[in-house]
Amino acid sequence: MSANPELVQQARSSDPDARQKAAYQVSHSTDARDFPLMFELLGDKDWRVRKTIVDGFVRDPRGEVIERLLDALGDAENAGRRNSATEALVRIGEASIPAVVQRLLRRPDADIRLSLVNLLGDLRTREGFEALCETLGDESDTNVASSIIASLGKFRDAGAIPMLVRVLERNDTWLKFHAVEALGEIGDRTALPGILPLYQEKSLRKPVLEAVGKIGDVGTVNFLLKVIADEEKLNLAALRALVRIAEASKPRIVEKNDRELIQRKFRQSFPPSKVGPLIEQVQTTSKREVRAFILKFLGWTSDERALPVLLAHLEQPETSEIAAQALIDFGPLAIPPILDALQNAQEDEVVALLLRVINAVGSGESIPAVIPFLDHDNAMIRRLAIETLGELMHPGPIDYLLARLDDPDVAAQQAAVNAVSALVTAFPEVKPAVLGRIRKLLQSKSTPTKLNALSIYVNIQGEGYPDELLLASKDSDPAIRQKAVSLMGKFSEERFGDQMVLSLADETPAVRLAAINAVVRLRPEKGIEPLISSGGQRRVDPHCGGAGAWGVPAGERHRAAAAASGERSASGAHRGHRSAGESGSGERAQRAVPLRGGSRRRDPTGGHPGAGADSWRGRLPADPRCAARSGLADPRRGGDLAGPPGRREGSAVAASGTGRRRHVRAGISGRGPRPHPRALVVRASVPRAGERRDPGRSVRRSHPSQRPLPRPARTRMADGRQPAGGGDRRDPVGDEIVNARQRMTSDG
Repeated sequence: MSANPELVQQARSSDPDARQKAAYQVSHSTDARDFPLMFELLGDKDWRVRKTIVDGFVRDPRGEVIERLLDALGDAENAGRRNSATEALVRIGEASIPAVVQRLLRRPDADIRLSLVNLLGDLRTREGFEALCETLGDESDTNVASSIIASLGKFRDAGAIPMLVRVLERNDTWLKFHAVEALGEIGDRTALPGILPLYQEKSLRKPVLEAVGKIGDVGTVNFLLKVIADEEKLNLAALRALVRIAEASKPRIVEKNDRELIQRKFRQSFPPSKVGPLIEQVQTTSKREVRAFILKFLGWTSDERALPVLLAHLEQPETSEIAAQALIDFGPLAIPPILDALQNAQEDEVVALLLRVINAVGSGESIPAVIPFLDHDNAMIRRLAIETLGELMHPGPIDYLLARLDDPDVAAQQAAVNAVSALVTAFPEVKPAVLGRIRKLLQSKSTPTKLNALSIYVNIQGEGYPDELLLASKDSDPAIRQKAVSLMGKFSEERFGDQMVLSLADETPAVRLAAINAVVRLRPEKGIEPLISSGGQRRVDPHCGGAGAWGVPAGERHRAAAAASGERSASGAHRGHRSAGESGSGERAQRAVPLRGGSRRRDPTGGHPGAGADSWRGRLPADPRCAARSGLADPRRGGDLAGPPGRREGSAVAASGTGRRRHVRAGISGRGPRPHPRALVVRASVPRAGERRDPGRSVRRSHPSQRPLPRPARTRMADGRQPAGGGDRRDPVGDEIVNARQRMTSDG
């Protein structure tokens, strides 16, 4: 017993809350002397106390615990203790299997064997499966034998089929009942020869039909149809089995073929006299599952008496989807009533379902009834109507579809593009007339109309579509340019290469992103090197989309180009292009410029004229707005800083007094030599050699953007620099450039 008398007294209190607290304390104890108290509380009348003790056993499933839990299974007077012990053993899992098997082989009391067999069926291990197979043949107790059979079914192992089939040969109906159920759970068709003859026994008909449905073999369809047709009453079990076979999990093409075969045979063999009982059953049953599969059969019958019932169930939320699928299964004969219902439907959900049915089984006669829904207030209805007109495979509604290219809903616009493209492909004779209308729409003032008309033009590959794409890529509207560049990326036309390179320098980020994706996808020879060159600059200024946004040092550009083309950058030809500011490892040396307080900033040029702002000219077309920003204005002198490009990055200005003043252009963002348009001029005091700084002398405070970042923000920067404005300003175009460069170099 527990070494703590107070805990024992609390565990035996009449207050359940006190007992639960005691159970919590003792369940967390590792002292073996507390086990007796724990097993005493395992049979407590309060379920919360028992659950607390079970949690403790699961945390410490030592061998002594498992053995005493198995002993608790034999407590005939306390069902709570037995159930709690079973729960604990199941939660302990495989660690308890050896002890359970050994205890079962000792052949204890029948009630204990029953509990042990159920445990092995719940835990489902290989050792347990072999133990059950071994004990099945020698078990004399009917209840234990039936539990063994049911537990074998839980394994769903075909290795148990021979033993279960031998059970079917016995004269024990109770065991045969459980054996048929177990074979159905296993689901192997090799058991069917032993199952089907048992349908002659009246007490086994229902389990036989259920097992046939679970096995799901299409070869049993004729057997089920014969049962349905021959019996006077409606056999719901056979109908349910037929549905399960039709909906069994199979490869898509096999499932489609089997479903069509079952429906065709059902229509041929199902007696029309039983359609009435089916309708009556669906209207009177309170079981949702029964109503569902009867609605499916009403669709399979193709009997006109079923149509009003199916249309009525479209308005019931719990059966609407099933009724819609049943109408699809009904076939084209259901179209006239469906069109009438479409004109009178009040709820959008019903209209949507009817349009879906027309989409699946409709024909050209359905077009006049669908066209009015192109102007419906609900965007979903308009989209479904457009998709339906595209699936009906008739060129008549093309003009109506072209009118929806500027629909307020983007999904409806795309549906119209897809529908027109599909119809023109299916009916080539209408292509010249459609192209004429498309050319007129390309002159429209509506941007969505122009965008979607351009997409159709390219999809159907109308005459002169490359020239139309090139013209659209120079449109004043950035959305048109973006669409044109994106469409160029779908075709490996060499003439598109020059325009893609030009689009890399477009003033709109979205157009540049489209150009990047197009170049990565097609890899035109003219576009690879500019794109790789642009990858050297981590950040791209979204306000400056010209060529200045893409310059990098020559050495890094050539190394990236060599990586993309599969060449080696260590060759002597490339070594001649390496700039003076590059280290031996390929990284640019950063010239440190001392600032006040002993802090250091990096010179973004690397301290060499070769990496100046003019090194990239001729690679991409320049933007005059960027050229205007290439110099750094000195507010005290009213102009650019004097000196060559290399000196311009950090030119010194003579100063009098005890120190010198130096204007330092801070490398706030970007790796390239091009100055950031928001770069600042910072006045920093630099003492002469041998002089001491006067700590009391006032100095001008730096701009907040020049102050060191907090540690979390600084660690986000790949190269340790501070972003402009004191924060980590991400540019999606720059990110996409780096990603594109990585993809191209890795593929190369």
